[in-house]
Amino acid sequence: MAVHKLSTLLKFTCDITILAPDIIEEIGKDSRLTLRIKHYEKEDLLNFHIVYACTNDKTVNATIKKDANSLGLLVNVADDPELCDFVSPAIYKDDYITVAVGSNAQDVKKAIQIRNRIKIILEDDKLI
Repeated sequence: MAVHKLSTLLKFTCDITILAPDIIEEIGKDSRLTLRIKHYEKEDLLNFHIVYACTNDKTVNATIKKDANSLGLLVNVADDPELCDFVSPAIYKDDYITVAVGSNAQDVKKAIQIRNRIKIILEDDKLI
């Protein structure tokens, strides 16, 4: 889940900090990221503007949400739309074209399917 969110975010910025007690190899090799290998503490949220909580532990995600909101930060809790302050749409970005399809977290799979159809159309258009 974190890898997918990360791949999308990296299309728009490389000012990303990953905090986790363990970092998978796929993420650890990306030199564009700042890695902080440690367990979460509320103080880790200082100096950030938005937060994605993408752990496999719902209790940790809920704690991050509560702590971030107490600091005035917006939070997206992966796979838990009820805890999200904002939702991320399904995004396709290529060069100067960006397409975003949102469902307000009500039907993420359908939004991804529509995004993928649009992606095919745009990629086919390049062949002309």
